[in-house]
Amino acid sequence: MQIGPFVVAAIFLIVNGVTTFYLIYIFFNTRHKERMAKIENGMPLHEDLVPGKFPFGLRAGIVAAAVGIGIFVAYMMETTLRVDDEVAYVACIFLFGGLSLVASYLIEMNRIQKAETHV
Repeated sequence: MQIGPFVVAAIFLIVNGVTTFYLIYIFFNTRHKERMAKIENGMPLHEDLVPGKFPFGLRAGIVAAAVGIGIFVAYMMETTLRVDDEVAYVACIFLFGGLSLVASYLIEMNRIQKAETHV
């Protein structure tokens, strides 16, 4: 007996849907348990409120902005300098992404030093 492509697609969608639902359930269930444990121990709920911890949103924003600048610079290199487009895009994305991570690290260290001097 041969299984048709419709049956394979249906099985794939069902398995994919169940797996996605299970992962979302595990994520929210674990987060709920973690928050309840923090409340019981008197810890702050939001990670950004912890002194010395760099907010993830700020780091992600810095990286996203730098990657955008890298894509723009690669486009400008491709159009004006006639650089190979694959090389320009990959190099600029990694270069500016890495520089943004270094910049976010320096901002974080500066923030930690300021917090330590004000204590």
